[in-house]
Formats: sequence, structure tokens, C-alpha cells
Amino acid sequence: MTISFQKIGPAGAQLLSELQKGSFQDEEQLWSAEDMATLLRGPHVLAMTISQAEQVAGYILWRHAADEAEILSIGILPDYRGRDMASQLMSEILAEAAGRDIQEIFLEVRADNRAAIGLYLKCGFTQVGQRKDYYGDAVTGKQDALVLKYSAK
Repeated sequence: MTISFQKIGPAGAQLLSELQKGSFQDEEQLWSAEDMATLLRGPHVLAMTISQAEQVAGYILWRHAADEAEILSIGILPDYRGRDMASQLMSEILAEAAGRDIQEIFLEVRADNRAAIGLYLKCGFTQVGQRKDYYGDAVTGKQDALVLKYSAK
């Protein structure tokens, strides 16, 4: 199956919001289309989708300043999980970051999200911190966030 990537601007905010809602259950962490559009109009904020056979399967939203970047959100729709889509999306973003001479990329991930942590470690991220009770919802309660960093050096 053919994999493709597409950069998304403010006009794609509704799509990104829908992808995020389809990828996550934690309603407190979701952004509306208006929130996405506002974010995408900001300086140095970038978004990209990944598609398989012309069906959008996931997205990544990130921002950069100088030689650092932060991944704000990444999600793969449930029907496309287990197909290495997140890994391919991360590889595309790491290549994009290298082309922009970004030296470090940071992200936060729920400490109980083993699949995501495994992906990030596989991509070369390392844990550099932890935020106590950073995430919270009615189902799982409070959860720590792990702070991870990728270094191009």
C-alpha cells in the first residue's frame, strides 16, 4: 500500500481536530478545530498527516524555535495501528527537523502509554524528566508525564 505525507495549514484544522478525537479517549486533552487553527496560524507551528491508499491514518503537530522543537500531539487512528504508521510519521518529522537544522526535539507522554514510549525510544528519544500528576481523567485518574528528548548530535 502506498504511504503519503501531507503538510497541513490552518485550513486543515478541522481534519486535525477530528484525527485527534479519533486517536484519543482523554477528552481533557483534545483541541477543537478553532484551537487547532489558532495554533497553526502561530509562528513555526507545523502539522503533517500520513495516509495509506489515500485514506488519512494519522497526524503529527509540532513547533520549533531556533534549533529546538516540541512535538505537541501525534496520533494514529485505531484501524491503522500496528502497521508501523507512527514510526514512519516520526521518521518523516525527524528528517524534516534535520533539514531545518533542529538539534533537539522534546515531547511529553503519559507514563502508562507503553506503546508510545516504545515508539519514541525506538526513534532515539531518551527520558530527561518526569512531571508528577500531569495528566488526569475520570477513568484512569492522575498520571505522570515523562519528558523525552531526541538529540541530533
